[in-house]
Amino acid sequence: MKNILLFLFLVPLFGLSQSLSTDELKMVDEINTLRTNPKSYIQYVEEYISTQEWFLTLHKTAKVKAKSTTSNQNSNNDNTNGKTLSGTDVFLRNIEVAKGLIKILDTLKPLSKLTVRTDMYVITKTHMEYLTSVNKIGHYGPNGQTLGDRMKPLKLTVGENCASNEGIVKTIVLLLVDAGCDTFKEGYFGHREALLNPKYKFVSVAINNIYVVQNFAY
Repeated sequence: MKNILLFLFLVPLFGLSQSLSTDELKMVDEINTLRTNPKSYIQYVEEYISTQEWFLTLHKTAKVKAKSTTSNQNSNNDNTNGKTLSGTDVFLRNIEVAKGLIKILDTLKPLSKLTVRTDMYVITKTHMEYLTSVNKIGHYGPNGQTLGDRMKPLKLTVGENCASNEGIVKTIVLLLVDAGCDTFKEGYFGHREALLNPKYKFVSVAINNIYVVQNFAY
């Protein structure tokens, strides 16, 4: 009887692992590429810098304008107490941070590969679907539910990235640069920390054509 029960428990988990979309599996692979070979992402960050330098040139000729607002979020994922960068400051900030990121990637020792946990995936996908339903990006779920609330049954230490879907590699680069975040002034990059935390062992990713949610745990 014990063997039968074990089999019945494993079958749903195996089936769920097959439910990850192609893009979700690709993003997991890219995250592991970044972690196991940090230098491989230097080329993408260099491309990002080139794009920002191009935008900077366009801005100086009044062909493009830019504004970047950072803020805290309340339990409804609404932005509060916003701080705004505008004009050339936006591009100069992104270039400065990206150049610093290259130095880190160039010297960072390879990190462990992350394993997909199907029980995490259920929770990650549910949150992504919630964000889609309210058309907001944030870490809070229904009724102010936090990441800790969502993951509490798994008894894991967890982290989370929520972002717009800009394509697999580009989204990862934007998270590494923490584009649009103001915490670089304090030297803290939360999204980068989640991707490159050496303690993490597990990952789950949920993607649709609008949003990306990444969860990490150990």
